[in-house]
Amino acid sequence: MEKSNAIKKRTRWDQYPVHFCLLFFSLFVSLNLFAQQSTVKGVVTDDFGDGVIGATVLVKGTPNGTITDLSGEFTLSGLKPDDMIQVSYIGYRDQEIAYTGQQVIRITLHESVEALDEAVVVGYGSLSKKELSSSIVQVNRSDFQQGAMSNPMEMLQGKVAGLSINFTGELNQEETDLASALQIRGAASLTASNSPLIIIDGIAGGDYRSLSPQDIESITVLKDAGSAAIYGTRGANGVILITTRRGSGQEGISRITYDSWFGVNVAKPKPDILTPEEFRQYNRDTDYGASTDWWDLLLRDFSYDVNQYLSLDGTTKNGSYGASVNYRKVTGLDMVTARQEYGGRFSIQQRGLDNWVELTASLNARKVKEDKGQASWGGALTTNPTMPVWDESTGNYYQPTSPTGASNPKSQLDLVDKQGDRNYILGSAELKVHILKQANQSLNVSLNHSLNYNDYDYYEYNPSTSADSYWNGYTGKAERKNQKWWTNRTELLGNYTLSLEDHDFKIVAGYSYEESNFEELKAVNNNFAFDQTKWNDLGSGTYLKEGKAELESKKNSAKLIGVFGRINYNWKDLLMASASYRHEGSTKFGPDNKWGSFVAGSVAWEMANMPFMQQVQMVDMLKPRVSYGVTGRSDFDPYLSQQNYKAEGNYYMDGRWVTGYAPAVNANPALAWEKAVVTNIGIDFSFWNRLRGSVEYYDRQSRNLLYNYTAPQPPFVHEKILVNVGTIQNQGVEISLDGDILKKTPVKWSSGIILSQGITKLKKLSNDVFEASYLNIKEKAARVAVNTISG
Repeated sequence: MEKSNAIKKRTRWDQYPVHFCLLFFSLFVSLNLFAQQSTVKGVVTDDFGDGVIGATVLVKGTPNGTITDLSGEFTLSGLKPDDMIQVSYIGYRDQEIAYTGQQVIRITLHESVEALDEAVVVGYGSLSKKELSSSIVQVNRSDFQQGAMSNPMEMLQGKVAGLSINFTGELNQEETDLASALQIRGAASLTASNSPLIIIDGIAGGDYRSLSPQDIESITVLKDAGSAAIYGTRGANGVILITTRRGSGQEGISRITYDSWFGVNVAKPKPDILTPEEFRQYNRDTDYGASTDWWDLLLRDFSYDVNQYLSLDGTTKNGSYGASVNYRKVTGLDMVTARQEYGGRFSIQQRGLDNWVELTASLNARKVKEDKGQASWGGALTTNPTMPVWDESTGNYYQPTSPTGASNPKSQLDLVDKQGDRNYILGSAELKVHILKQANQSLNVSLNHSLNYNDYDYYEYNPSTSADSYWNGYTGKAERKNQKWWTNRTELLGNYTLSLEDHDFKIVAGYSYEESNFEELKAVNNNFAFDQTKWNDLGSGTYLKEGKAELESKKNSAKLIGVFGRINYNWKDLLMASASYRHEGSTKFGPDNKWGSFVAGSVAWEMANMPFMQQVQMVDMLKPRVSYGVTGRSDFDPYLSQQNYKAEGNYYMDGRWVTGYAPAVNANPALAWEKAVVTNIGIDFSFWNRLRGSVEYYDRQSRNLLYNYTAPQPPFVHEKILVNVGTIQNQGVEISLDGDILKKTPVKWSSGIILSQGITKLKKLSNDVFEASYLNIKEKAARVAVNTISG
């Protein structure tokens, strides 16, 4: 029985040899796969060692994956040798790690440097931040200073190294005062303007006070000649490019914005001066018996600033649109000064013909009402505090009778009426045609026309009870003045881009024609029968009948023509270079100097993208750069190079009065632009995508400096003549540093500091023909030294 059973079992195995082999093979393979597939645990952290929550961890090329927990930890199964583990998270660069049997893996994600791809507005175009090779700083809406402000430029306070913003707080400043309040790298001219060129949406020479701060999307500052030379005779003081909002950014979405703020203006403590009692105690002057605090009498009880803004923006399939209205009222620290503004803006962009044609138009208008208080704060500090405010015998303000020209500070503020009305209009229309659209190259041509218009109406009345009437012997003085500035500009522009493997080119070329005009009409009359009519019955004053009234008008015009071009080159994001050229002519200059050429070049090396830096994960950008260029300065009155005449007195000849004419100025046919030759060396850096900054050194030589020199008489008629002779040098160092202290958290905290230290030297102011023995530097002249620290 046992034998037969043994034979029987053997017979069963022999009957199924194939099935046995398959079963054995399957078991072997299963055991082998089980031995090779593993589970790994790991943690994903950022550069600071904090766990990254919700990061995706995948086996590359498979659906096998998981996400990290609240501590950044994960467990991933089913791994085989040579698998690639791929980790990704929004805002960070993807990481890939080869699996070689590790049981625990620690992965560090590095933040993606999106800021380097951010578009930066430059002259006649835009570049990504990583392509910049010159000294350019752009401040976007999210980084503006917030709160009440007297004008939009204050949003840049402490944001740009080398940009000096020194507004006095005076609400109704004239353009000449504003020009000296805004400077880039100090003053470099004694006669022409030291203010940078302001460009609003491509319109040069715009007044930033015509804009609502809420309408501004970004402000870019071109500090060196490498970036500003493309603007020729207007770029020597640097350039500020203002870009306004365009559309909501998301197709089919309309955005309504209401913004309101209210501010309170607080005066600094009053200077420490003698009280009326102390004034009497020390017998400083005549005791009139009163006790008057002149400072407090001028000061308003409550000074405020209120701003209301409403806008509608939208983006459609083929364009965008935007409209806004703005109201602002602000009162000064004195009892009279105030300013009211009403503004509106509209813009539209429309594409057609399958996006081959673009039409862009914008219109910005603002009306301003100014109440100009004649507050004499200096008089409030120096006027005798025992003097009364009122003259009880007459019921009018007390009028001091000594010293000569003395006035009652309170009466001057209350009685003298000064008002101004301003209108700003800024409009442009552009037609762009795309000629070529390919994967590696594109070409478009645009034609732009813009109008920049400002007018100013000024009214002033000094009543018969004012100090001016008392000391000058008339009863009332009225003045009306109207000024108009307008500039028409037409520009033809071509943009070409080309990508050839590792080489990227961006080329821009254009033609610009500009005509600027100015008109003024002024009338003054004295001795009125009634104060109530003020300036509204100008002809009733007796000075007109006596031939002593003032009536004058003037007009001037200037033209500027330029052809320009620029090429930007980028090789592998390692080497960036730029070169620009502008050939420009102006009617302001003499016959032999009407045309000039302005060249610039810059180069930068992005060391962070070099192979030897790839393992240094902390460095996002480390870019040394150098630039050199020549720019010009032509912001002075026209006709100084030409002989022109003006009315100069009336003469009684042959029984009648004849108006005489004489040369208005000493003409200088050799008059030329001031030339700024600028060298800039700097380095930009970014670490951990949290710490950013730059360090740079600049040297600006302002040559052919304009100055009014003593002219020999004869042959010259007038005592002074404007000549190109001097040289001013600006040298300095700028450091900018900012960082994100808290990032990717509910509370975000960024902080920064800028340091700008420079010195301005007047190196030359004479030559063999024209000599200046001394220079009287006033408040509006060049500052000898500039040292600023802000943060």
